[in-house]
Amino acid sequence: MRRGDGKYRRWWLAAFAILMACETHAGRLWPKPQNQTFSTNTLHLDPKHFSFRTKAYTSSILEKAYDRYAALMFDKPDHEDLGASALSKRHHKHSSIKYLDVYVYSFDQSLNLDTDESYTLTVEAPVSVLQCHTVYGALRGLETLSQLLDAAPHDSFADTDLWPDTAAPVTDFSLPWHALSVAVSNCWHSFRQLVSLSPAAALHTLDAHDSDGGVRQGLESPDTLHSPLDTESFDSSNAQLSDDSLIIFPADLADDSSTAAPALQSDPLSSASELKKDPSSPANIQDTSVHRRKHHKHSKSNKKHHKKHHKKHHKAKVHYVINATAVSDAPRFRHRGLLLDTSRHFLPVQTIKDHLDAMAWAKMNVFHWHLIDDQSFSWQTDQLPELSRQGAFSKRHTYTRRDVADIIAYAKDRGVRVIPELDTPGHTASWGKGYPKLLTQCYDEQGLLNGRLGPLDPTRNSTYNALWLLFREAAQVFPDSYLHLGGDEVPFDCWQSNPDVQDWMRANSLGSLSQLETYFEGRVLDLATLAGRSYIVWQDVLDNNVTLKPDTVVHVWKWWPVSTASSTGNASQPSLSHSQSSHPIPIASSSPSTSRHADQLSSQQSSQQSSQQPGHQPPRPRGCQLSRGCPGEVGSYSAGEEPGWFPEMEKVTAQGFKTLLSSPWYLNLGRYAADDWAQYYAVEPLAFNGTRRQHGLVMGGEACMWGEFVDATNSMSATWPRAAAVAERLWSHQTVRDRHDAEQRLQEHRCRMLARGLLAQPLGPVACYPTAFLAFIGIAGITTILASVLYGEGARPDIAFLVVGDWGRLGEFNQSLVAEAMAFRADILHPDFVLGMGDNFYPNGLGSTQDPAFQQSFADLYSAPSLQVPWYNVLGNHDYGAGAPSGDAPPSHCASTDQGCYFSPVHQLSWELGARDKRWFCERAFQKSFSNGKVDMFFYDTVPFVQRYYREKWATNIGRCCFGGVVEQSWQANLLELESRLARSQAQWKIVIGHHPVYSNGHHNSTAELIQHVQPLLQKYGVQVYFSGHDHNLEYIKLPHQGTHYIVSGAGSKCDRPFTGQTNTLFQWQSSGFVTACLKEDTMECQFYSIEDNAASPLYTLTVPRTS
Repeated sequence: MRRGDGKYRRWWLAAFAILMACETHAGRLWPKPQNQTFSTNTLHLDPKHFSFRTKAYTSSILEKAYDRYAALMFDKPDHEDLGASALSKRHHKHSSIKYLDVYVYSFDQSLNLDTDESYTLTVEAPVSVLQCHTVYGALRGLETLSQLLDAAPHDSFADTDLWPDTAAPVTDFSLPWHALSVAVSNCWHSFRQLVSLSPAAALHTLDAHDSDGGVRQGLESPDTLHSPLDTESFDSSNAQLSDDSLIIFPADLADDSSTAAPALQSDPLSSASELKKDPSSPANIQDTSVHRRKHHKHSKSNKKHHKKHHKKHHKAKVHYVINATAVSDAPRFRHRGLLLDTSRHFLPVQTIKDHLDAMAWAKMNVFHWHLIDDQSFSWQTDQLPELSRQGAFSKRHTYTRRDVADIIAYAKDRGVRVIPELDTPGHTASWGKGYPKLLTQCYDEQGLLNGRLGPLDPTRNSTYNALWLLFREAAQVFPDSYLHLGGDEVPFDCWQSNPDVQDWMRANSLGSLSQLETYFEGRVLDLATLAGRSYIVWQDVLDNNVTLKPDTVVHVWKWWPVSTASSTGNASQPSLSHSQSSHPIPIASSSPSTSRHADQLSSQQSSQQSSQQPGHQPPRPRGCQLSRGCPGEVGSYSAGEEPGWFPEMEKVTAQGFKTLLSSPWYLNLGRYAADDWAQYYAVEPLAFNGTRRQHGLVMGGEACMWGEFVDATNSMSATWPRAAAVAERLWSHQTVRDRHDAEQRLQEHRCRMLARGLLAQPLGPVACYPTAFLAFIGIAGITTILASVLYGEGARPDIAFLVVGDWGRLGEFNQSLVAEAMAFRADILHPDFVLGMGDNFYPNGLGSTQDPAFQQSFADLYSAPSLQVPWYNVLGNHDYGAGAPSGDAPPSHCASTDQGCYFSPVHQLSWELGARDKRWFCERAFQKSFSNGKVDMFFYDTVPFVQRYYREKWATNIGRCCFGGVVEQSWQANLLELESRLARSQAQWKIVIGHHPVYSNGHHNSTAELIQHVQPLLQKYGVQVYFSGHDHNLEYIKLPHQGTHYIVSGAGSKCDRPFTGQTNTLFQWQSSGFVTACLKEDTMECQFYSIEDNAASPLYTLTVPRTS
């Protein structure tokens, strides 16, 4: 073929188009439904003419779901109606879906273990139908619909005259070769069409389309498809029906006749128009009157957006297509959960919400919230406030009652239950920080107190009084009917060592520690029952021969055999040293609790960890191992010995207990560069040897992501999409086990998650379009996009900057940690500059322009690429030599004969520092203007204002030369210069920067001289923000009836002095950190960050309005 031959080139492109069409896999579902039948008949959805219509019962949950899925489904702005451009009117009429009629046959919105999540979905034109018993079934059906929809390039549609007149036959894809035959047939059909065209026309034809959009001709009712819904269980005696609500987006629809409510039947593909109407059916009550309600969010704002958009773009870019499909679906297991650990690392509320979104997309329905453990007590309780006040990492790292209610409501809107875990009697070291008497005192071998505290003391009534208060409040806050009570890894040696515990056991005729634990667990379960809650415990309780109540749910987590349990009940775990040796980069340690390996290495643990008996090596786990994979094919148990959790499941269910499985699904054990998702996927929860009754006791299972090495920075990517593999195993039919098919669908689901805005790690070297795009635009483009996400429309702010004060300590006292956190945040923010709030070089400023402290405290510490921006600095009192030693000793780096070496602020004002590092800029008083004069920043020297400094010896610069000190300055001249600059400014934004705060509740408190002289100028000239440092903390103060916002950012290094009050304070934080500011035309957003989470999320966000 000649390179310049256009004819051959066009045919080559046409052939490439065929291959691309044959390789298109959009719309594959995760998890795989119980039954799915679809046609190659392609239908269309126009966002401007498509709407959800609520039939029968409605609810706020359903209404919000319409909003949510409208945004997920129609997320491409470049859309145009196909009716006038690419489709003939005849075909457009028959192939466009105008409505999704949603039939919810029960008004019950309770969410519990027995909630019905089944649904049937029929996708056909012009009306598609979703039927379900409960609103939660509707949520699952809407997710399925959103996954079926695809945004196709506009040019993929060819002339409609080429489309066949009849729909392609329906094919059941339950067997792989059926799917293969259909794929080959589709490709051959496309090829036959293309060879009949000119090359130019062929390039536009990528798919075969049906001229009749209805499902009726192409979709025949398969006998294998059965509705999971039961109409006989429907009871409308006490329920109220809403008006037939019509949700419209993004524009109003012309009037259209209502469609009758379909009856639930074994053939979910039956068209709504063909179903018999039953006048007595509650679903048909509203047929006579249809009330249309505009959805304001989409019909107004989006309508305006689309109007503006289409003015700009005259040609359509994408359109929405979907294959005619019928789905009949219901979950296999009722409990499909994800455990998140917020006690080892605090997860912000938004991160938890992101997980809840991902769970809803994978049809998971239980959020197991591990709130408390040895490391922290992160739940703020009203009844026992010292638990979180003393036991949390900090006040910020706690969940308030409002936070918990917000998360529960967010979860319920997505059909997810929230079950809190209150682990007892072990893993309670954090309890002892606020209430030490609740824990058992431990003794050494000589019978002396060793200073450690063990598990809860089971012999004190005060322990059970505290537990009752905690359970009662949990029952009030968490609406779910279950509490997870933990019970794992109780270190019995502390109980054994305590003479008071031993005396109590003898007095109460308890002959073993197992009997003591039975006593404790019995009282705990009684308290949970009294609080109106059912309970879940870890398997350790049963393994320790504790007598449990018959209704207890046992949670199986150990993946090794536990037959070697000691008499006291501590079944040791297998050592990870061997399994980790070949995989040196594990995601986390191996436990639901840190004491399972990780805590044994920690220097901060109580005897609950240190009391574990070392040296015991139980048998190695058999069969499939999380650390090494499975013998033979993944999941092929016959190739080796059975997994260690098989006998445990047999034992638990043989005793009649309901059970949950997590043993093979510890996501924190996942390995880098390994297909561990496939091991999770290969697990069969009912593979253990048991009767049908035993298998019926398995409620489901949970994927677990323990938090030793997971925080807000990697929680999403470490968990997803691997947790989705567990989700499908618990939702889909037992026979859905094709790894190749699952891998392709999971890859698509991972790309779907990225497109929806959640980070999900790759499964291998397969690129999503967004990922390839990010790689193309490079790191700078990625951070620009992140900034756009953070700051909304309008992309990047007009001005972005960081504010840090009191920082220069040679990298010590947390300065290096603050520098790292600033670099992390600057990678996202892309600041224009940094404001230095003074006290730039401790303890006494610089001794010369060649002082090595400049390199050590500034240039070397803030060397990250994202911090290579101008630094505008003011002087602080330590820059004047406030920490200089008495006498005439010169700076340590100076020679005794060097007459130019002395502590003085003038060195920081020298151009020589700018020559050493071009970022450096410092003057006594100066002004900077930005955004074409819209923003003026005024920098001034506050040190001369403070009268007590004039009495200090360093005021004249200790040393042989007295030059540049406080006594040589004039605060009156500084004040006049500041006022002169403010008076001349015509900027919309006026910001003043000085070292000393006007108002502060820190150690130094407010500055009286600045209140007297500077504060009136701030009010007179409409200064919106005053930035300062000096006090080593972060604080925001706003006085009533004053327009200026006072922000203290003096936490650049050492923070060791407490606040003295809270006068007019809206935010205080005693920890090293800094402030970011993003200034737009009408608002400035300031966010306070701490090193405690490496600036992963803001401590506090302040929005300052621009005053006139």
